[in-house]
Amino acid sequence: MDGKLTFLIKFICIAYLVFLVPRLILNHTSFSSQKTYRNRHVLLGIENFVYSAKFNRTFKNIRFGLVCDRASRDQSGLATDKLLRKNNFRVNEVFSPDELFAKKDVRLKSSFSKKIRSIDTFLVDLQGRGMSGDGTLQQLRSIFKTALQHKKKVLITDRPNPLGSIVEGPGTLAWRHGLTTGELALFLNKYYFKNKVSLTVISLKRWRRNFGFFGLPFWPISDSVPSLSICQGLTFLEPMESLSPVVIRQNLQSNLQGVLFAQKEKLSEWELRFLKRICWKLGLRSTNYSIYDEKRKENLYGVKVSVKADMSKFSAFNTFLTIARFLKNRQQIKLSFGKDLAKQINSSQVQRFLQGIISFDDLEINIEKSLAVFYDKIKPCCLYKPLPNIVSPQLMKA
Repeated sequence: MDGKLTFLIKFICIAYLVFLVPRLILNHTSFSSQKTYRNRHVLLGIENFVYSAKFNRTFKNIRFGLVCDRASRDQSGLATDKLLRKNNFRVNEVFSPDELFAKKDVRLKSSFSKKIRSIDTFLVDLQGRGMSGDGTLQQLRSIFKTALQHKKKVLITDRPNPLGSIVEGPGTLAWRHGLTTGELALFLNKYYFKNKVSLTVISLKRWRRNFGFFGLPFWPISDSVPSLSICQGLTFLEPMESLSPVVIRQNLQSNLQGVLFAQKEKLSEWELRFLKRICWKLGLRSTNYSIYDEKRKENLYGVKVSVKADMSKFSAFNTFLTIARFLKNRQQIKLSFGKDLAKQINSSQVQRFLQGIISFDDLEINIEKSLAVFYDKIKPCCLYKPLPNIVSPQLMKA
């Protein structure tokens, strides 16, 4: 009898060690993880979604098709698909934005239709760059069209705008729109799709628009946008690439961005000092910079630049406009304009101003009119306070 009792006690102890202890450890880890997120001041939309008891109850049995990219991660760096599955959400399919946007041949359409049938809702977790031409609007439009075509719902987990709260520049959708991903989706649904898309936005928690990205990690969006400083610099440097003979070079390892010229267009010492003075007043750090360019097989000379202040205090449009006009007025530089400039800057009028066809007053009036219309439209779509700030066109004088 004693032997049987001893065996039973040993069996119970082993079973406890094998089955119950690992479960207790797992539950403790899960609880600690949730506690960590709840103690953070700001929660990203995806974190708010995963760790909210309300959303857990509502969406636990929904079959999701996740639309995500390289930057779709929580604050600890865990990829969104892994975060969802770790917390027992049903992720049946994972789509890249390009997969929904690309034209499909017959074979791909069949495979895509099969994927679509296995989901109820598109869960979209995308990090935009904050510019109208960064591709986010086109990606959202493609998702909405697919959702309507296949009668699916759309759920967006919101992320901050890395460019802060400024609205500036031309366009029906302002060149720099000041909206989060979720707000941009609400704007698109309201004015382009007449609210036909069944759309839910999971907002950021305890975040205000003037926080920007302060205290939050910035995960690389792509190979060409590996850091927040590069993302911010591209706002005014991307359209400058359409100005010839300007050469824009980036060192992605050191987050360095340069505005450069070949020897024959090289700025004089006085012009470099004047340009650096303009940059400082615009909100840029700048120093002399020269490199040997392997691509062009020649030396390049100019300045390296970076944004010195909070992006909510920096006007990218006025920076581009001021520097472009300064270069246009240099005798040794014969400035010409690439065909992509109008697309990159959201208007052909900027080029017309730089060419002397229209006055700055005309340009200013037209942009301010479009900004006023856009601002009235976005007010009902804004989820966070304070509202974005409009910045009027201005030419900075040194």
